[in-house]
Amino acid sequence: MTHDDMYYPNKIWNPIENGEMPLSIFVFRDMDGDGNYTIKDRPFANVVVEVLGPAGPRAALRSNISGFVNCMASAVLKDRLITQPGAWHIRVVPPPGWAITTGNAQQVIVVVAMPGAPGGLVARVLPDPVGLAPIPSIRGRIARPDQAPSAKVLATGPDGNRSSLAVGSGGTFSVPVTQGAWLVDIAEVGARDRRHHVPVDGYPVVLPLLPPDPRRPAAGARRLIDFDDLIAHPAVAKIPNGYGGLNWRNWVVTHNRTYQGEGYINGTVSGDYVAYNGSGHPAVIDSENPFDFIGGYFTVAWSDAEGETLHVRAWRQDALVHEDTLSLSAMGPVFFSAHYQGITRMELRTAHYWQAVADALTFAVPGA
Repeated sequence: MTHDDMYYPNKIWNPIENGEMPLSIFVFRDMDGDGNYTIKDRPFANVVVEVLGPAGPRAALRSNISGFVNCMASAVLKDRLITQPGAWHIRVVPPPGWAITTGNAQQVIVVVAMPGAPGGLVARVLPDPVGLAPIPSIRGRIARPDQAPSAKVLATGPDGNRSSLAVGSGGTFSVPVTQGAWLVDIAEVGARDRRHHVPVDGYPVVLPLLPPDPRRPAAGARRLIDFDDLIAHPAVAKIPNGYGGLNWRNWVVTHNRTYQGEGYINGTVSGDYVAYNGSGHPAVIDSENPFDFIGGYFTVAWSDAEGETLHVRAWRQDALVHEDTLSLSAMGPVFFSAHYQGITRMELRTAHYWQAVADALTFAVPGA
């Protein structure tokens, strides 16, 4: 060996390396539900994966913001999860309202000794990616919860079949649906009848209390706002007035990996940028000219705030014309099918001042 070669020595292979190796399971949001991981799909954060060893207790791990669950393996470091050869059983536990599309919720990692490998343990074959998709549903509530026993809610699917929905004591209803165009008709004592035209694209849909008025003309051409054209750098920025033809107060746009919040990743529907209410405080969208808010996707940013309530209110000049509530999850978005028409101001407020993530908002704006 020359003097220069001493700077670049070959590794001396030891029988057992004093290190560790991650044996990873990848979990993804199957955006088209085809059971195959493709370029369209996205990582799924905070999904539980159970791991059961040959003789050890069951462990429950969660996927990181890149969708990986890393089972650390080491034959030397005995505080790691996988410390011996054998069959290690894994099970992906879908969150409520989600289903596994890849048919491989349970898999086995066969671990063998491998002298010279980091940690001295490797898998014969790593697990295949596990895909999950939301179970589409339509959710809503009647205007008079005290009239729940007499209220009638009918849902008509794309195939023309009609079903009657049960209304809970709190005035809420929910029905699992397929993708496509649905009709929901609501009749209750003390409130006018409602008919909602509901397009379902795969995510749960939340209905507003008031349906659109078919006699009111659209405020302008529809405009999809997904925040991906607003910034590339820095990764966090205030949304300026005039963006999308509207004024924005206390709205922040960010890359979905800027923070470690699961909802920023899981709530991304389009591109890589999303918006949220700054510091969890109320956020406002307004305009001097009346505009329509068609709908958008909403998620809570952090799993610590699972079930946070989003209050949405809208005004037409000084008159409050809409008031709705949504229950949010960090596991994925709901689509709020608002159809607010001719409003001049809209406020979004979380009940406990946690950040709500918004993506793919659709407006009808004059001059768009």
